[in-house]
Amino acid sequence: MGYLEHQISEMKSFLDREETRYSVAFAEGPEGTLQRGKVNGSPRYMHSIHDPAGNGGKRYIRRIIHHDPELIRSLATKEYARLALRQVERNKHYVNQLCRCITDVDHDKLIANMKSAYRLLPPGCFTLDDNSPTDLMMQREWAAKPYEMSDYRPEGRNKSTSRGLRMRSKSEVLLAEKLYEYGIPFRYEQVLRVGTYDLAPDFTFLDSSGKEFYLEYCGMMDDPGYVDHYIWKRNLYESAGITEWTNMIYVYETGNEIHLDDIDEIIRGQILSRM
Repeated sequence: MGYLEHQISEMKSFLDREETRYSVAFAEGPEGTLQRGKVNGSPRYMHSIHDPAGNGGKRYIRRIIHHDPELIRSLATKEYARLALRQVERNKHYVNQLCRCITDVDHDKLIANMKSAYRLLPPGCFTLDDNSPTDLMMQREWAAKPYEMSDYRPEGRNKSTSRGLRMRSKSEVLLAEKLYEYGIPFRYEQVLRVGTYDLAPDFTFLDSSGKEFYLEYCGMMDDPGYVDHYIWKRNLYESAGITEWTNMIYVYETGNEIHLDDIDEIIRGQILSRM
């Protein structure tokens, strides 16, 4: 799923939840509507209920409820829910229209439509670097500063990037090489203290506002024991306010293998947009 598709899916889920919430509030509201008029020259709130029988030629029965604030509040809430529900339904219609006409920018298709002279260039030539010189300098200086790297099983870092950074898996090396190509500064396995635990997200980045965000490569989601540890760690992150789509990016794979297309999509859709 592309970045835009994900955002639209999130929007649909949000609107579905809102539709349910307002529908329930409307259905649970009291019968009738709230009206305001004058009785003996004084303004009063009235409860108006439709009378199907129309006794005496009157289509509505009205009674004064000026001194019943709970009923007034319930009728007001019902009317609010009715109007909100109408707006949600309109928004769902607009989102469905958007789905029919919007598509993610497909990097591979764009390159395929270029002349051969362009297609043979390295991928880094086709990125749009929106960073200001100040932002990029700040991020590079941050990445170059000494930091506390995890000391967990250092012997496990038996793979190396083209710049000599030791890593634990080939997939992490591929991620790092792509980050190099895009010119994105990062730190590898920087220690992050959450309560009494020392965690080490695989990659730490600095956004344009100077705040850190993270990427965890979850490469063995076909291993039940690995998944249990992932859930434990994710819950720990979330207890510290580190959540997906805010300041944490999760990359899910099986067999500890990653696809190059996935890396490009993640970098363009979820990392570059923050830099």
